[in-house]
Amino acid sequence: MSSHPRSGCDAVLADGRAVRIRPVMPGDGPALRALHEGASGQSVYQRFFARSRAAADQYVDRVCAGAGDGHWVVVAELAGRLAGAADCYRVPGSEEAEIAVLVGDDRRHDGIGTLLLAHLVTRARRAGTRRFVAEVLSSSAHGQDIPPRPGFRADARPPGGVTTMVLEPAPDRTGRPAAPLITRCLP
Repeated sequence: MSSHPRSGCDAVLADGRAVRIRPVMPGDGPALRALHEGASGQSVYQRFFARSRAAADQYVDRVCAGAGDGHWVVVAELAGRLAGAADCYRVPGSEEAEIAVLVGDDRRHDGIGTLLLAHLVTRARRAGTRRFVAEVLSSSAHGQDIPPRPGFRADARPPGGVTTMVLEPAPDRTGRPAAPLITRCLP
């Protein structure tokens, strides 16, 4: 997996390790497949809402061919391999985007998912997106772990259904969207 040295930025995890957050690249297909293959069947199901890993393979083919306008995909590189991936798809004709994240089972609770989301939200906000929605299976313990924060809300559905997690960053005093979540990356 090679990336242009200027693509993305480095962040520091709570344990002091550096993780590189960067856009997905056409050559990331094998590494993305390895991330999906290393994830449990339950993790893949919670990300793609499908029991078959074919959905994950189709996703890899699609994003490595080019995400397209209003679709951003970022990955987290840790110790030479992909530890997570997240994407954001802007709903055409609106200021809303759908977001989704998959972090390797062995890297959960390291803060990688939070970093991926922060980078996606910042990038999408710069392009005019104001509201972010994630559909999370109600049975997903990890998806429900998101602590209540200003600007977040969860619209629950019946048990066994889907919970809609909504992020609507509050405007600042001037009425403009609040400052980006990520304003500067480490060199």
